[in-house]
Amino acid sequence: CSQTSRVLPSGVSYDEIGSVLDAYIAEHEKTTAAVSIQLIAGDEQLYSRIAGYADKENSIQNTADTVFEWGSSTKLLVWTSVMQLYERGLIDLNADVRTYIGNNFLTKLTYEKPITMYNLMHHNAGWQDVLTGLFVESKSDILSLEQMLKKTEPLQIYEPGTIVGYSNWGVALAGYIVECISGKPFYEYVNDHIFKPLGMSRTSVHPTLSDNQWVKNRRMNIRGYTAQGDVMAADMFYIPLYPAGMGTGTIDDYALFAKSLIPPQGESGPLFTKAETLETMLSPSLYYTSTDIERNCHGFWVLHFADTVAGHGGNTAAMSAYLLVQREKRLAVVVMTNQAQETVYNSHMMSKIFGSKSYSVDSSIDITPFEGIYNSSRTIEKGHAKLYGLLSVLNAKKTDSMMLTASALGEVYKLKPVNENYFMIDGTDIGYGIASFKDKNGTIIVSVPFQDFIKTSALPFYGKICLLLFLFLTAVYCIVQL
Repeated sequence: CSQTSRVLPSGVSYDEIGSVLDAYIAEHEKTTAAVSIQLIAGDEQLYSRIAGYADKENSIQNTADTVFEWGSSTKLLVWTSVMQLYERGLIDLNADVRTYIGNNFLTKLTYEKPITMYNLMHHNAGWQDVLTGLFVESKSDILSLEQMLKKTEPLQIYEPGTIVGYSNWGVALAGYIVECISGKPFYEYVNDHIFKPLGMSRTSVHPTLSDNQWVKNRRMNIRGYTAQGDVMAADMFYIPLYPAGMGTGTIDDYALFAKSLIPPQGESGPLFTKAETLETMLSPSLYYTSTDIERNCHGFWVLHFADTVAGHGGNTAAMSAYLLVQREKRLAVVVMTNQAQETVYNSHMMSKIFGSKSYSVDSSIDITPFEGIYNSSRTIEKGHAKLYGLLSVLNAKKTDSMMLTASALGEVYKLKPVNENYFMIDGTDIGYGIASFKDKNGTIIVSVPFQDFIKTSALPFYGKICLLLFLFLTAVYCIVQL
């Protein structure tokens, strides 16, 4: 990061950002359990804050020794491992993944088109979502990664490369490919090739935390809370598909990993031997369809603030975390909280650092065709849990000639057209808009970074609603009759 420019993308100076973030934390103190933040610029730590309580009921303060769960930002360990193997010539990102796991591993494929590592990185291998065994309370429910993958293999419902549907299972499969190529369990590979080189002695990635006894012990000193700050009755779960989300450790270790991604230009950093490997990993590998807007960098999701950043957020049943980097300016920020689905720090705070992107609205665009109901690609189309898809339906309604109101999962977004393929989310600071395109059948699809929404007729949607209502009433009737 140029030392002649001491201003962040948000316009806040390096000297002032501490006061800005301190004021932000104070503003949200009443709903904060614990939050740990580090902001790094090159080799300089611009800001570090450890606030709140790891356990409010027992007055256990959040400290530098508090361990938090990484959630899905653990996935960045998978993609870093994959790129290390790529650097050594041991994996081809365009090859059929069956090259590494055998032709008989995947038994529920629908399409002949091969699945590649790029498909796993981009979450567009085509699988429906997996709910079975995502979080478990007993260690006895944890099998080997190979066994767990085979037990929970999902159906393939989209042709590879056509639809982005966030997939924990697909990332866990990538972790298993690392096992197959390296000849050692994924957690062992990460400890040897990421944690040890970086000095991350206070982080675990094993599904039971048994690869680091210190972390395992410290995990018992932190409680989980809701986003509003209410204590959870149960907050300790294991993740059998652990490469997708079981990372657990301190904020200092989390920052060490983030810092390894922003070495000086032309340098490889401590995790690679060639600078070009790191540059490749953090370069765009997926764009929003019909646009030149970056969507994904080899597994790192792209967000568009005043500057483009890459990284990953994470949510477990009890905690949330976030890691973002701006490679060119050598900026990195990491956040950890002990609150589930937390967004004050793990989303909205980021504009204080990276700013907000401005767009020009094109009033000539006819937005009427975009009205309607959209099914999430992160769904279950077949099986006993297929009504799960109703939980993430997007409903877009025209507010006026230049704005759509889109609602999904209780969130409401105001969308304004930038061009015929891209809408901005008006009045938010979360770093992304919505891209739209038509598939080969002319179906309108809208995309946010992590998933697509596919326009559907209202008839099947309301048919599912009626079925859900029928099942609910039937259950109530049976209970009453008992």
